[in-house]
Amino acid sequence: MNLPEAFMSSDCESSDFNSAENDGRDAESDIKFTPPLFRQRYARVFEILMTEDATSVADFGCSECQALRILRNLTSVELLCGVDIDRSVLENRIQGLQPLITDYVCPRLRPLKIQLFHGDILKIDQRFIGIDAVTMIEVIEHLNSEDLEKLPGVLFGQLHPKIVIFTTPNAEFNVLFPNLLGFRHPDHKFEWTRLQFSSWCDQVGRQYGYSVEYGGVGDPPEDKVSVGFCSQIAVFRRSENRPSEPLATQSVDCEPYRLIGEVLYPTFLKTTTLEEDLLYEAVYFVNLLRRNPKDDASEPNEHGSRVVRLEELKSYSRLQHTVEDYVVKLREVMRNSGYCISEDGQTVIFPGDDEKEDDDISCDAEVDGDSTDRSNASADGVIPAVSEEEENWDL
Repeated sequence: MNLPEAFMSSDCESSDFNSAENDGRDAESDIKFTPPLFRQRYARVFEILMTEDATSVADFGCSECQALRILRNLTSVELLCGVDIDRSVLENRIQGLQPLITDYVCPRLRPLKIQLFHGDILKIDQRFIGIDAVTMIEVIEHLNSEDLEKLPGVLFGQLHPKIVIFTTPNAEFNVLFPNLLGFRHPDHKFEWTRLQFSSWCDQVGRQYGYSVEYGGVGDPPEDKVSVGFCSQIAVFRRSENRPSEPLATQSVDCEPYRLIGEVLYPTFLKTTTLEEDLLYEAVYFVNLLRRNPKDDASEPNEHGSRVVRLEELKSYSRLQHTVEDYVVKLREVMRNSGYCISEDGQTVIFPGDDEKEDDDISCDAEVDGDSTDRSNASADGVIPAVSEEEENWDL
C-alpha cells in the first residue's frame, strides 16, 4: 500500500496542529519544501519500513502521533506503539488514531493494535524487548549529553530491534536560513553536521552489531547541494551475527511505561483459502489493467495478446506479505486455475481487444499437459484511499 496522495500534497493543510515539534517554523519561514518537510520525513520512514515487513513498530518520542497515523497503513504491522513523556498530548491524540470509516468498509487482512504509552524512553520496558522496529523522528537533538550517552545502551543493547530509524536536523543546511540564530528549535540541545552524525552512528553500530545506511529529505537549492539534505536519516539494521539475546547494560524495570490507551482495528473475517484470495485479487487487477492499461504494466506481445507481469500484480497486492514468495505462489495458483502463463513464467496472457469481447482472461490451450476449463473469477480487492488530518507547519 502506498501513502495517500492527499498526505503528500503541499496544498493539504489543517489548523489542528500547532506543534511544539515544529522545528524552526519562524526562522525557516523563508524556505518552502514541496511536499512539506515533515511529510517527506514520514513518507521516507514509511517507505523504509514497508520494505522490512516489520510486524511490530514503536515510535519513541511520538509527540502528537502523526507518524503513527501514517505507519498504521503498513499492511505488515500488527502492533504499533507510541511512547512519549508528555501524558497530556497522548491523551489528546488517542482519539485521532481510531479506525476510519474505510477501515470498516475494507478491513485489514492482518490484525492491528495501536497502543500509546506514557514513559521515559531511557527506561527499559520489557514489553518492548525484541520489537521489530523503532523510529525516533527528530528526537535525539532534544536529549542532553548525559541522556544521549544512555540511549544506545537502552535502545540497541537491551531492546535490540531489527531496525532503528533516526532523523535529525543537518546543521550544515542551517546557513540557508537567513533569520536563524542558534538552533532551529529552542529545545534543541545540539544539531549535528553530517560528519558528526555519521561518526556517532558508526560508533554505535560497531559497538552493538548494526550496519548503518544514510540518507535524508529536504533537497537544497541546486546551487547549494554541498550542504546536503535539510533533515538527515540513519537506518540501523541488526547484523545476522549479532547475539540474539539483549546485551546486559542495565537492569530492566519490568513495565515502567503506563498505558494511556489502545485501539483495535477491524480485521477481515476469512471464509476462503489463501489460494482463492490470491486468485480473486489477481484477476481483479488483471481486468483492471487490461481496461486501463499502464505502459509499463500491460502491453501487447508479438501475437497481439496482452500480458500483465506478475511482479506488477505483486505491487498492487495486499496479500504479498502473507506469502513467502508471492510471484511463485501466484503463478502456481493461476496455472492450476487455467490461466495462460508465459513460457518464462513472468506474465499472465489474455487475448487482445480484437480477439475476444468478453471479460474472460482464462486460456483454452492445454496448460502443463492438462486441458483446463475457463474461469470467470472476480475480486473486490480494492485498496482504499486513506484520508489523514494534516499538520499546519512545513518543518
